[in-house]
Amino acid sequence: MENIIVDTSYGKLQGAQEGPVLTFKGVPFARPPIGALRFCAPELPEPWPGVRDATTYGPRALQALDPQLAAEATVDEDCLYLNVWTPGLGQGRRPVLVWIHGGALVSGSGSEPQYDGTKFAFDGDMIVVTLNYRLGAAGFLYLGDLLGEKYASSGNSGLLDIVAALKWVHDNIARFGGDPGRVTIMGESAGAMCVGALLALPAAQGFFQQAILESGAGQTTRDTASATSFTRRFLAGLGLSAHDAKKLLTLSTDELLAAQIRFIQSESIGGVRHLRYFGPVVDGTTLPHYPLDAVAQGKGARVPLLLGTNRDEARLYMALDPQLTHPDRQILHTLFGSNSATAADAYATARQKHPPEEAWAIVLTDYLYRLGVIHLAREQAYQHLPVWLYRFDWDKTSHGAFHSLELPFVWNTLNRPHPLQIPFRFTFGAEEYALAEQMHAAWIAFIRNGNPNVTTLPPWPTYANDERETMLFNTVSRVVSLPPEQDPANYQRHGLTF
Repeated sequence: MENIIVDTSYGKLQGAQEGPVLTFKGVPFARPPIGALRFCAPELPEPWPGVRDATTYGPRALQALDPQLAAEATVDEDCLYLNVWTPGLGQGRRPVLVWIHGGALVSGSGSEPQYDGTKFAFDGDMIVVTLNYRLGAAGFLYLGDLLGEKYASSGNSGLLDIVAALKWVHDNIARFGGDPGRVTIMGESAGAMCVGALLALPAAQGFFQQAILESGAGQTTRDTASATSFTRRFLAGLGLSAHDAKKLLTLSTDELLAAQIRFIQSESIGGVRHLRYFGPVVDGTTLPHYPLDAVAQGKGARVPLLLGTNRDEARLYMALDPQLTHPDRQILHTLFGSNSATAADAYATARQKHPPEEAWAIVLTDYLYRLGVIHLAREQAYQHLPVWLYRFDWDKTSHGAFHSLELPFVWNTLNRPHPLQIPFRFTFGAEEYALAEQMHAAWIAFIRNGNPNVTTLPPWPTYANDERETMLFNTVSRVVSLPPEQDPANYQRHGLTF
């Protein structure tokens, strides 16, 4: 093996040459959150002697694995590892992209093939970092009201893991050729909602200079009362009362994972419902404010943003679960809590112009994703901070421009097999490859220069609340001024309350 070694703050790493870039995989950025550290904030990693092999990915966070992955991937509470792609060592100070994966806060990892950083690193001459963070109960189960001060931050353990990775990047990325003062955080779906929360998280401030949010904006953040209510239900699934919460500390890893899987199976609808249960918590200390409120009050990170949604987000979930095909008030309450009545009214209004299924898809898309993104763009603009808004409209599938469909375009990886290509009946041709090149270039331009404008797309102005100009990505992309809209009466826009 070629002698590709970097000396970090904690020890030396042996990397590898993979095509045009160097990679370092399975790099520990925090002490394993096991034993007495379960549900606690991450601690600094232990230094290691000699040279540590960094040519294979670390374990994923606790989650149910797809049977196709079970043979090649492992899950463990000891999961806090990151991966680095770099065009070269010690050759200038390149911009840094830190990717935060999605997966409803119960699945996913930084090692998924679709997040291979080679294209961004090589095409954009940048450093790419992907990471794992604690998921599900280990990362977002709020225990502060049941177990006291030591666990006051437990509802945000997953967010604090991301902060620990950002601190590692700040302290070490220059040794990989990166600039710690030019860091962009980027996430999709649950990852974007984590990015939204990081905008308001005091511990994250100064560790990033701009952010990209794809289909998420912090709208799953909840108060401690709602979070504790969820924790009580989780305990009940184990046959435990609130007084027995300490028993969570002594469950084996397998028992904790089994409890999480059972709970998700009993509570889930179409892969969406548990997204609304696990999420960041406004606990008064780790996360003092709802992300949207922090931005509106000038208390959040004052950084440029690029954000948007897919036109038909909810079509993915409607296709995967028949329960989500038609309106149901119980589903609305489960997904949107105190906003369920407002969502029901929105459906009644949409029914005046659209067939039932289309009206339902519009409302689910709005309340799951679009409204949260629009509100963040608005508040960013009110603060006179740069923000660019997009909508992904390419829809040559059996289910339109569904949730997550933009990812292979952004990462410019249309040549990789897409798991939904056969059931959702779509293929990629020359027009799609051209669109992927355009979107990939726009994201690279934003990461490098803080502005997504490129010559292959129409001029893309910043979003302003009077013009509301938005890039619509399609085989022929264009900028339009979206119509004005007002929040419905009694709509709670900053987070979830159940």
